Amino acid sequence: MFWQIVIIESIAVTVIGSLFHFVYNFSGCNKFVALFAAVNESTWEHIKLVLTGLFICTLADIWFLGANPNYWLARSLSFAVPVIVIPALFYGYRSLLKLKKPILPVDIVIFVIAAVASAFAFAGALQLPEVGALGGVISVIVSVVVLAAYLLLTHFPLKNNFLFKDPITGKYGMEARSGRKKEVGVGRLVILGVATVLVGGAVALAYKLTEQPAGTIIVEGGEVQAPEVETPEDVGALEIPDNISGQERELAKNYHVESYLPRLLSIPRLGIYGRVTVVGKENGAVGSPSDYRMMAWYNRSALPGQSGASLIDGHGGDYYGNEIFNELVDAQVGDEIFIEMGDEETRYVYKIVEVLWKRAGTEANNYMSTALRPVASGEPTLTLITCAGDYSISIGTFTHRIFVRAVLEK
Repeated sequence: MFWQIVIIESIAVTVIGSLFHFVYNFSGCNKFVALFAAVNESTWEHIKLVLTGLFICTLADIWFLGANPNYWLARSLSFAVPVIVIPALFYGYRSLLKLKKPILPVDIVIFVIAAVASAFAFAGALQLPEVGALGGVISVIVSVVVLAAYLLLTHFPLKNNFLFKDPITGKYGMEARSGRKKEVGVGRLVILGVATVLVGGAVALAYKLTEQPAGTIIVEGGEVQAPEVETPEDVGALEIPDNISGQERELAKNYHVESYLPRLLSIPRLGIYGRVTVVGKENGAVGSPSDYRMMAWYNRSALPGQSGASLIDGHGGDYYGNEIFNELVDAQVGDEIFIEMGDEETRYVYKIVEVLWKRAGTEANNYMSTALRPVASGEPTLTLITCAGDYSISIGTFTHRIFVRAVLEK
């Protein structure tokens, strides 16, 4: 999901910012429109264009990414990036080349760089381990400061400050366009409102299209309809281990997926409990969840409860100290694994029959084909995978992979 986020956000912010560069003139220099559109050619107004794109993206993507516990920290960091990057690059190259006037093509490139940098900061922060209360405080402070500046500094620019001075007129804020007509008909404002909604909808659609299509699963060779599966006997609600934080309990409670997909997984004896997302292939290998506190069902494996092998992976290795599968190193034959499906009623119970450690690289890669097969022909099987051992700088990963194999209890 990392690269999908970077690509969608970069393109969306660049396009939105470019469009809103002209919206103020189109509106007849309307004061309300000035809140989110550029009113002159100053550095601050170009920073504001990136922020406008980010705010619209926030409204569009929170539905798809908001369950991530680091979402608001990631978003606040993306707000802060253009405030730093655009002035640094804009005044940096002019100072380096000793230019009195900016170069338009270079300024456009800087704008795009700021959009891409914001997207990288956002996507990268989503993959960090859960930052907890400190991250919440940071996100609130950064977001409030940036939002206040965004709303106020166009109407009340800091005079005699180079960030707010229009290089063409030498004036500040809306004074730079003071000679233009300021009245605007309702029609134009309606057009602007509809256009903004359509842009946000396009961003939301882009995220939707990158999701697992509802009602299907991906298999080698194409798509098939999600099969009907027999509902097992009620095994009761999933047991939540005592070590699970209140925040994670709340996230799990409010987490929803398509009815046929796995939603939650619990291994009570190991203190493992959390949400399950969906991944596909990434660079030819099984993908991994972007959130270290989530697990991921591989969409080219069987669904839980089906014949064949379901594959679920998660981060481990204790690199950050709170990866979801850190305790999988203590898995034992006979341990029970509980899975709740997206309808929040269907639950399966698997019992571990095998725990294998494979060295990262050729040995683990060769075993992957076995991990995608059932323990016995036609028997519903669950394979859990995570990293373990010591972190090796030379190979850039942990030295081992753990494969936990479990079969569905009858």
